[in-house]
Amino acid sequence: MIYLNILSFFGYLAGSLSATRSTTLLDSCSIAERGHTTAKRHSSFQDCLRTEIGASDHISSRIVFPGDPSYPLSTLTYNLAIQHNSSAIVYVSSASHVSEAIKCASEYKVPVVARNGGHSYASFSSSPHGLIIDVTNLKDFSFATNHVGEVGEMVTFGAGLRLGDLDMALQEHERAVPHGVSPYIGVSGHATCGGFGTASRMWGLFSDHIVELEVVSANGTILKVSDKTNPELFFAMRGAGPSFGIITSLTLRTHEAPSNVILFEIDYVFPNPDSAAATLSHFQSWGLKSAPSQLGIRWSVKLNHNANSSKKIDLNWRLQGSFLGHMARFNRTIGRLTSGFSVKGQVVRVERFDWLESVRALGGSDALSSEGINPSNDPGEVSSSSLYNHFDRTHSAVQLITGFDFICITSILVHQECKLLREIVHR
Repeated sequence: MIYLNILSFFGYLAGSLSATRSTTLLDSCSIAERGHTTAKRHSSFQDCLRTEIGASDHISSRIVFPGDPSYPLSTLTYNLAIQHNSSAIVYVSSASHVSEAIKCASEYKVPVVARNGGHSYASFSSSPHGLIIDVTNLKDFSFATNHVGEVGEMVTFGAGLRLGDLDMALQEHERAVPHGVSPYIGVSGHATCGGFGTASRMWGLFSDHIVELEVVSANGTILKVSDKTNPELFFAMRGAGPSFGIITSLTLRTHEAPSNVILFEIDYVFPNPDSAAATLSHFQSWGLKSAPSQLGIRWSVKLNHNANSSKKIDLNWRLQGSFLGHMARFNRTIGRLTSGFSVKGQVVRVERFDWLESVRALGGSDALSSEGINPSNDPGEVSSSSLYNHFDRTHSAVQLITGFDFICITSILVHQECKLLREIVHR
């Protein structure tokens, strides 16, 4: 449970910075040991892919090899500091294509990595000399009828959707699911790593809502997995999925979309670490004992140089998040929390939205659709290549204890900020 929650913490954090691990990874050793082991059926790896997939009638399926005009863009990652030269990229349009691609990789012992959103600080959706199986064409979507005959409770969709696409499709029946804040994160990668968001304290993780998955295993077998069918694999996929298979479709439980979502941001400037530590202590205690499940909060910490201050550096905290409910109850709730803080905050924003508007506002983008979004027009920051190195148990511990998120803002001062944060937490 702790392991899953730590994964969900990083899933939410990465979502908020538009760079979650949106991939499913199978290493070549596991494929070679458990996969297709018959004699080679083709003259080369490229011939295998062309024969088994390239002859498909599906116009949305295509294969890209080194030297092809589209190869540079097809292999470009969001982290410009980590680029790989892959052996091939297969844009699949069915689970059977995924299966055949894996069998070809097994036959020639080529590492396999799946790509959905492709947002990854460490470029996990790419592989040097490996095969990228791109699932972005798997975008079928349908509302299912549950056991009492109501439409909209369950939804089945392809693994190629991204979170913003899913939100827009769910809006047709005014449904919602909890997830991270970036609309361009791939749903299948998000599902395998928890998927923690501002609504998770009330609804749980994204992965908690999975009812059934279609998965292609390391030997190319297409499986339906649920709590009744292949239950052990179902358990593994909802937290450590990249080690066990490639998702091609998902069925999720959904919730009625809230009509009132309050988004808020409040800034605090602390005169010293002791003052900040006292506030954090109150925050933790309140989170354990009194915080309503409708409230989702993220703390961010940043150091600002202040030439007019003798201490030269200000410790700035931003309290931001969402409240699923009416403004009057939000005001009472946030008042109880902040009344125990050691300093008075400056309100930056308190606004009411409906659910879809709140998703758009939290994502920081006017458009939820992922149409046309790729690394060439939405690159990540180079500094993201080493961001994970700056996180330790301090951040996970705060999130596990309180159910809230607590992060250091990325900047040139990130080492100093997180060092000071550790000092505050351990006081």
